Amino acid sequence: MVNFPKVVAVLISFLVLTGIARGDDETALEPPENLPVIELTPTPALAITFFWKPLMVDSDFEPEDGKIYEITLKGEDRSNLRLIFKRLKPYRGDVRICVQSRNTQTNLVLLDQKNQGLFLVEEGEIVIDVKNAAPSGWPIYLVEFTDDPYANPKVLSNIIELP
Repeated sequence: MVNFPKVVAVLISFLVLTGIARGDDETALEPPENLPVIELTPTPALAITFFWKPLMVDSDFEPEDGKIYEITLKGEDRSNLRLIFKRLKPYRGDVRICVQSRNTQTNLVLLDQKNQGLFLVEEGEIVIDVKNAAPSGWPIYLVEFTDDPYANPKVLSNIIELP
């Protein structure tokens, strides 16, 4: 069992002896001189890859901007894009990235099946790799995850185009 009065007495004695409790600059502990300066270089983030699930949406499906998230893309290399997001309203559902086909025979969206939980925080930034999934100009946005292969996705964010 810990003897708290004794621990407090030892701590006060230490502070008095080192001069910290008295404010004595001559005996107070000072940081050591000539500490080496270590510069940390940021490690580049690895791009998140996806396992895309195709969804056949209605032929007349035209997504409208959602009001839950705001997203932006930074960069031109589709294998190393920074997706920056901010949640504007509370949301508890399973949020995923979605890419929609454009100028194809069928109206198709590709829904990420692999990365659950990327958008749990209020705001953040992730590096994504969509180079092999979609060409430039295809829309990308956040949606509520669905298992239904024929459901129109519920759009949760603004809609932007891939560079």
